[in-house]
Amino acid sequence: MELEFLLILLPAAIADSINPCAFAILFVILGSILSQTGSYKKVLFTGLAFTFSIFLSYYLMGLGLYKAFMYTNQVMYLQMGAAIVAICIWLANIKDYFWFGTYFTMEMPNVLKVQSRKWLKKIHSPVWAFFIWILISLFLLPCTWWPYLTVLSYLASESSSINMLGYMYLLIYNLIFITPFVLITLLVSLWSADIAMLKEYREMYKQEIHLVVWVLMLGLWLYLLWDIYLY
Repeated sequence: MELEFLLILLPAAIADSINPCAFAILFVILGSILSQTGSYKKVLFTGLAFTFSIFLSYYLMGLGLYKAFMYTNQVMYLQMGAAIVAICIWLANIKDYFWFGTYFTMEMPNVLKVQSRKWLKKIHSPVWAFFIWILISLFLLPCTWWPYLTVLSYLASESSSINMLGYMYLLIYNLIFITPFVLITLLVSLWSADIAMLKEYREMYKQEIHLVVWVLMLGLWLYLLWDIYLY
């Protein structure tokens, strides 16, 4: 079961971690700190603190949902729900690859981006910043939550065979999820990477990233269907 579940967890976590909308807020934070202080050391600590707040909030939210799902006996419905969510992500990302910007996108809505920037300007202490970032992590949910929800629902459906390993799986998922945050922070703070250039790369390859997510979720969807109906 451990190896089988990793086949579900890994593609979902990787797809979640490379989501372009998750980087937008980080770029705003790092750019704001660098322009105000000119200190790459502060950029490093700020980026890592933001990353930790995202990790903590996502792990705790995932843990809460995992426990809630575990109390249902409708295993088949949980598995079917995981497959349906995977299909929705798959369809949404292929839409964003061919018709990005039409109808909806798998990114943070513009109204939430504006509100996030307003909150970021009000940061005046590390403690205040941490709680602001926790709130902002909730704003990321519309575009980053779906792969996580797929994993959580399927994990809960197999809870009788996974038991305590479930908590470790959630830890692994969230460590993978925050890896790009850490890498971007290190690129900017230690190697003085140009934030504007990173933003440009994000915009330039945004549709290709959606294609990669589509491929990963297609594989996940096919595996879920095989596991539910054929295995």
